[in-house]
Amino acid sequence: MKSPILLIAALAVAAPATPAAAQPYPAKPVRIITANSAGGTSDIFVRALGEELTKRWGQPVIIENRSGGGMNIAGRACAEAQNDGYNVCILPNEVLTLNEFTFKSIPYNPRISSRSPTASSTPRCWW
Repeated sequence: MKSPILLIAALAVAAPATPAAAQPYPAKPVRIITANSAGGTSDIFVRALGEELTKRWGQPVIIENRSGGGMNIAGRACAEAQNDGYNVCILPNEVLTLNEFTFKSIPYNPRISSRSPTASSTPRCWW
């Protein structure tokens, strides 16, 4: 009879190799919040992204344009969004870096508020 300790050790080594049963992502609609107004170049890009993700995931991707207020409206919406993986923020760098120094007060703390996944975009100038 083999040692039960050897059997337990073999199971302990093999256990991490078995796939975990996880719920498929996304299981509900995904919301993308952007600071740009509807119809602009950035909006066209985000909507094209949303259409492609909808096709791939089989779940709707909702684009929320929160323009105005020096992009602080979108910053606040992102700061108050649930941190559940179904809210994605696509914001210019100013929302998380410059607005804190540009405005007397902003309705969110950029140092601790960026809990939702955030894609920060900066135009690149090559001249």
